[in-house]
Amino acid sequence: MEKATITIGKNKQGGLYGNIKIENGKSMPFTKFIIEEKYNGKECEIERINGQIEKIIVEGESLKLKDSNSINTKKINKKQIGGYSKQSESSHQQEKTDIFKAKAPYNFVPLNKVIISYDDKTDRFNRYNEDGNTGYINIEIEAKTPIFISESDHDGDYYKFYNQAGKFRIPGSSLRGLIRTMVEITSWGKFEFFNDDYLYYRTFTDKARSVKKSIGEHIRQDYSNKSECEKFDIPTSIFGTEKKKDSKDSFAPFASRVFFEDAFLTDDSLDKEEQENKIPQTLAGPKPTSFQLYLDQNGINDINKLKHYNDDADIRGNKLYWHKDLEDWKTETFNEKMDKKIRPINQGAKFKGKIRFDNLSDIELGALLFAVDLPEHYAHKIGMGKPLGLGSIRINAKLYLSDRQKRYKDLFAEWNGLQEKSGEIKNIKLKFEQFILKELDNGTGKYKSLWDTERLKEFARMLDFSNKPNKEKVSYMKLDMDLKLNEFKNRDALPRPIKIN
Repeated sequence: MEKATITIGKNKQGGLYGNIKIENGKSMPFTKFIIEEKYNGKECEIERINGQIEKIIVEGESLKLKDSNSINTKKINKKQIGGYSKQSESSHQQEKTDIFKAKAPYNFVPLNKVIISYDDKTDRFNRYNEDGNTGYINIEIEAKTPIFISESDHDGDYYKFYNQAGKFRIPGSSLRGLIRTMVEITSWGKFEFFNDDYLYYRTFTDKARSVKKSIGEHIRQDYSNKSECEKFDIPTSIFGTEKKKDSKDSFAPFASRVFFEDAFLTDDSLDKEEQENKIPQTLAGPKPTSFQLYLDQNGINDINKLKHYNDDADIRGNKLYWHKDLEDWKTETFNEKMDKKIRPINQGAKFKGKIRFDNLSDIELGALLFAVDLPEHYAHKIGMGKPLGLGSIRINAKLYLSDRQKRYKDLFAEWNGLQEKSGEIKNIKLKFEQFILKELDNGTGKYKSLWDTERLKEFARMLDFSNKPNKEKVSYMKLDMDLKLNEFKNRDALPRPIKIN
């Protein structure tokens, strides 16, 4: 990223135009971004690709691209030979199939077909190792949008934010689920937590049909090295496992070595509790039975060629929700059967907590930190109302490690007097990245970072809080028979995250 300054001016017709003055003194116009007078004189950061400005960040937010409401496909030059282009009919047809109209407040990180196995010493789980890392990560969580995690019972006519012993907090169990999913995605782990149900789907004549394959039969993954039956993936190594009845894993169950404490609302954020009842918009959208959205259609968007749950098709992958602007998440109407009145914790609130870990290898600790300590401008999602834009949080991390030698000599040295090692976070994450990349590219050096891999580019697009997509492209599709509006009728497939801006 380069530092620059924005200049906004007006042309003779009264329209706005913008220029970027880069630190080296060079000035460049920017035309494909939405321009507002409030940006005039603002300092910014820009990203250039092949000399062209592709991204502008002002005060932590990316300028929005102008929405042309058009699809970028290759133009056909009718002046070429024969009055038509040399492009074949089949490739022209493929252009048509690439035009997606489906939209949703969620999308998917593609399913990894290969599970990267981890063959660290199994005795690490029952005794200390000299190269093990024990300590904790201090986390400060900032609410980038309102967040809501409900108590089980409502207080009068509304639901409170989770509160125990008079203190608002984010439960450690919620943080654990969030970070485990992140580790599963970034370490090419096993897609493990799902309901292995048999679904039904509606045909194009709107008849309900059951399917012969369960969800699990559409999750096809193999370990990177199947010759050693005791191997498992990194999430299992860190978070532990229970032996399941139908599990094909041969290793014995073992306990987790990472422990998430509740994150408490800080004293200076107590005024961030919403004082009035809010009614979120009713959430009702597609479920896994919407095969055109939940199954990988391999780029096909032809209603007659879509794959369903009786076909040989893979699920799309890990489902995540987009970061969104919060213009219309509330409503004034209340339906007792469908709606809840809530009091969220508002934007700007901060929570503090700890993630304790015990005897982790450098690679395991790197995986944990890679999931917690995201690059600048990326954010996590947690709690209820994620489809409406609630739950965007930014986690700042500080690392503390025990002295590996001292802990053998002093009974109380384990948790007392830990040393801050936040300066080592980058190097520890790098060890994890190098381990995964070596498995992915066989040591060829194809990728410089995990974020350069095609799969994590899709993931990064969904984590990017500074460059949120156009809200019209990440809303639920509409079905209103009174208005004769049915955006589901064509069974359009959902485009990949990186295709949405």
